[in-house]
Amino acid sequence: MNKKRALTLLVVFLLTSRMSAFGPAVQVSGEVFYQNKPAVNYTVSVGGKFAFVDVKGRFRILDVPTGAQTLQVFQDRRKIRELSVTVRAPGTTIPRINL
Repeated sequence: MNKKRALTLLVVFLLTSRMSAFGPAVQVSGEVFYQNKPAVNYTVSVGGKFAFVDVKGRFRILDVPTGAQTLQVFQDRRKIRELSVTVRAPGTTIPRINL
């Protein structure tokens, strides 16, 4: 694993492992696909938290504050898509995102 990727993973881990100071926080999960294939090497952000899309196109972000949030999908630091979502307890599943 190269140093840049390792640093990115460390930052993502630190951001997602922090407890929310804004009240209840829940898990947000979903799938991201590009041309009907898993959107590998994409990043999803919501509520100030980040996660990588896995080889099956899935993502899971923990400790996201409840309420109205903006979900963003990035590839190579470029914003590809932005969606308004409502995060609710006990967890929120985002419908499949097709890019």
